Order: sequence, then structure tokens, then C-alpha cells
Amino acid sequence: MRKMSILAMTDPVLYNKYNRLQNRDNKRCLSENVARMTWRSGDRVLDIGSGDGSFTATELRRYLPDDVSELVGCDRSREMVDYANENFGGDGINFRVLEIGQHIPREFIGSFNHVFAFFSLHWVTDQRLALSQVYDILTEGGDCLLLIVGNFPAVFDVYKVFAQTAKWCRWVKRLDDNVLSPYHECDDPEEKLRKIGEEVGFKKMFVQCNQSTYKYDSVEDFKSMIVSINPFNIPEELCDEYLEEFVRVAKEHRYITDDLIITYTTNTFFGSK
Repeated sequence: MRKMSILAMTDPVLYNKYNRLQNRDNKRCLSENVARMTWRSGDRVLDIGSGDGSFTATELRRYLPDDVSELVGCDRSREMVDYANENFGGDGINFRVLEIGQHIPREFIGSFNHVFAFFSLHWVTDQRLALSQVYDILTEGGDCLLLIVGNFPAVFDVYKVFAQTAKWCRWVKRLDDNVLSPYHECDDPEEKLRKIGEEVGFKKMFVQCNQSTYKYDSVEDFKSMIVSINPFNIPEELCDEYLEEFVRVAKEHRYITDDLIITYTTNTFFGSK
């Protein structure tokens, strides 16, 4: 397995290899909800948090009408965007650097008829800001489909354990600053998300919390997932030790079973402007 980079979420090759859980849930969300959207010829589409670009250009594109005028993927990582443009750009698809929760370029405001975001908006602690920016990006009558990570013990609860240890707290810290999902351990995520959507101004909303399981093929497969979404600057020389202890804590607390099964929740949000 490859060593952990300084910020593994900027490694497109690694993310492309170990994003099977996300791809499975993304396709399920699309198949169950894309029919809620209202399409017109020439619509522009934005995919927030497009990562390496593979899902945007291959899987998401299959669910869109043939007559969309443009499909734009955006990600906060320049490395991801460059990789996506090189490998998946062209034929009406392009990728831009943009981070929801930060400044949105003027040309994005009121510019897209449809916005998608899969496994990306949970990185924004201020969910009202995140949904407000999605709303601002939409044209009048536009709509969005968002899949937001909720309760994820096999990752977030291990972070919480590490943050309390003398050994790892130097690197695993500031968990409330765009690390833990705002819906992790939330008593009623549907109500919380629905209320935010109403405050922002969304109409025709559909909100649903789903519990899912995922079985990893091996411990190394689980470790690779941990690396691919790692938000911390773990020194490379401590990578193996970090991962071994991560697995030990996850198993000890039953966040992952002996059969390598994890349980987690995602929140689906659909709304129109």
C-alpha cells in the first residue's frame, strides 16, 4: 500500500482507487432521486467536491440528459482538479478549483440549473453557509441533490479517540473545524437539515437519513480508505503505526466488526430554488 501523503485527500490516484463506498452510495442516491429534478434543454450542471473527476465524468454523466450544455466539477484541491481535467476533461466537461464554505466566484452565482454534491458538504461545519452557497449558485427554478455524510463511527469516533491521546493529539486535532460531520451523533439529522433548508429558502424539499453498511475486502482495504480521506498532516514515518492503531481502536470499540463491516448514515437532501 502506498505511504500516506501530507494531505492524502489531494492524491487523485489514491482516491480513485479507494472510493468504492462513495461510488456505490452516490449511484444509489442518483437512481432514487434524480427523477425529482426538472430538466430543460441546455441546462448547466455543477458537481461540488468532484475529487479526481472519475465519478463526475462517467457515472454522474450517465444520469444527465444528453442535451445539457455543460458539466462542471469543482474541488478545493488543485491537484485533484488538474488530474480531473487531464484525464476526464473535454466534450462539455471541465473542472474548476472551488471550495464551498469559502468565497464563491461571481461567475458561479445564479449560473447553474442543477447542483450535485456527494460526500463533500460534510466538510463544512457551517451547514447553513454551505446550503446558502448552493442556493446562490442555482438559477431561479434550479434544483440540487446532495448526499451528506452523517454518523460515521468507523472514522469520526476513531478521530475523537486519537484527539484525546498524548500520542496523536499533536496531529489529530480541531475536529470541530471542518473535520467531523455536523450530523455525526445528531439526534434528528432530517429535522436539522430540513430546518436549514427552509431557512435558506429551498422549496419542494425532500430530506431522508439512510443507514448503510459496507464490508471491506481486507484490513489493507480499510486502511487505504482511511488514507484516501485523511484530513490530518500525519508524518510519513508514522503512517504505518497510525494505521495499525486506527484499525485496533476501530475494532476494540466495535466501530468495525471482525468481518470488516462498518455501519454509517448518509443524509439525502433535494431542494429547488
